Amino acid sequence: MFISYPQQPRCSHQAVILIITNPVNSTVPIAAETLKILGVYDPKKVIGVTSLDIVRANTFVAEAKGLDVKDVDVPVIGGHAGATILPLLSQVHSIEG
Repeated sequence: MFISYPQQPRCSHQAVILIITNPVNSTVPIAAETLKILGVYDPKKVIGVTSLDIVRANTFVAEAKGLDVKDVDVPVIGGHAGATILPLLSQVHSIEG
């Protein structure tokens, strides 16, 4: 992911960068600062990705509702830290009541 100065011209300035490496909370800002130094930073194109938060939310709802976890899909927004994760329970259509 980290682009050294000699490699920078070979990279697309239109690329969207998805960062999956943990800790996402720290890796995304590091990448952003690196891209700023290179003069190619676009905050709309640097995205932290984590599936673990979705897996946790799906498991929590499935256990609470007595459902199979494969039948639950909870959208999650926010940060990767416990205080900033926001499962969108109102958007879960596979559960009733």
